[in-house]
Amino acid sequence: MNSNADPHPSFRFAVEIDGIEEAGFTEVSSINIQTEVEEQKEGGVNNFVYKLPKQTKYDDIKLKRGMTNSSVFYDWYMDVVNGKITPRDVAIVLYDIKREEVRRWTFQKAFPVKWTGSDLNATSNNIYFESVDLVHSGF
Repeated sequence: MNSNADPHPSFRFAVEIDGIEEAGFTEVSSINIQTEVEEQKEGGVNNFVYKLPKQTKYDDIKLKRGMTNSSVFYDWYMDVVNGKITPRDVAIVLYDIKREEVRRWTFQKAFPVKWTGSDLNATSNNIYFESVDLVHSGF
């Protein structure tokens, strides 16, 4: 992470943007993939229906209770608000208690569609935020 100290141990998910670790999060949700199907009945066969795959849909990723020492997520979202959409590759990395990588999910062409801030604290150099929602084109 772009800081002198690792995040609090509860921040087990790190988020990399274009290969650079930018923030820690306590929760990641909506890593879902769903493929729609079209049912096709065959004439004269009443006890069987073919299910043919159609479009695959990826849910938005929800990063919750984040901490960073940079404004990269806020700045990236403000670019989107101002019409400058810059899709980036994002990786979510799960670490164990020893800060060793357990698993990695990589998402292509992601960009933020929602940023929720938290209370400001003058005694901290870190920027906390409640959530960031990212759309992406697959992983």
